[in-house]
Amino acid sequence: MAAHYSEEECRQEFYCLRERFESFPRFTPVEIRFLDFTFNVPDALSFVYQFRDIFWYEVYRFDSGAGLSTVPGAILDCGANVGLSALWFGINYPGLPLVAYEPDPVLGGYLTENIAANSDCGASPGVEIRHEAVMDAACSALFLSDGADGGRVVGERAHGGPGTIIEVPTVRLRDELLARGPVSLLKLDVEGAEECLAVDCSDTLALAANIFIEYHAFKDRPQSLDTILSVLRGAGFRYYVENIRKRRHPFLYDDPAETMDLQLNIYARHLPAGA
Repeated sequence: MAAHYSEEECRQEFYCLRERFESFPRFTPVEIRFLDFTFNVPDALSFVYQFRDIFWYEVYRFDSGAGLSTVPGAILDCGANVGLSALWFGINYPGLPLVAYEPDPVLGGYLTENIAANSDCGASPGVEIRHEAVMDAACSALFLSDGADGGRVVGERAHGGPGTIIEVPTVRLRDELLARGPVSLLKLDVEGAEECLAVDCSDTLALAANIFIEYHAFKDRPQSLDTILSVLRGAGFRYYVENIRKRRHPFLYDDPAETMDLQLNIYARHLPAGA
């Protein structure tokens, strides 16, 4: 399906947004008008670069008719933030059920408000918004809210970055896949919970035709990229890995201000049996 906005339109819009907000105070609520939409956001700069990736680069574009055993299924947007990805999905895949999960109550409020306010301009009015964290169990968890796009479940480990610790409800992703499959796209932007989700869902990931995982390696935890890639391979996926931040001197890099020493985007497509 063709996008409603051309690549050139989105490129120009990104440069206008960056020029306007690159010096704007961080973590300051502001109304942003872009294309035909208006969003309220808690942090302008993180929104601007989300817009670049989602609308201009179209990192989530997939073939909605390929790789599924039956009819195209739902999109599970895990880590929906303020709703920009949900907006893009609604514009480009209006016929697919969309479920947006956002555990941060502040961001969840923005998400709900932004989708409702833009429903007449292309946002999917049927999006199901869930104020829960996707995890490996349905219960509750401690969550570190940073006021932007870096909030994460921390369990009993609340150190590793500034923010406010709150308790949020969780839903088991494996149960969601079983209940909603087949899934056209599973998007996991869950700030460090990737490994536990991949392991717990190892026998159900094949219900998804496409999987996006933003991998985060926090310095105070063992790296787990090998585990995630092994699970994907075992479930029948081919993957492409993209480094988010390229380093000029990787052996010399050691920034004490950084809580992560590796951040990657993983794009995985499920292959038909025998392919």
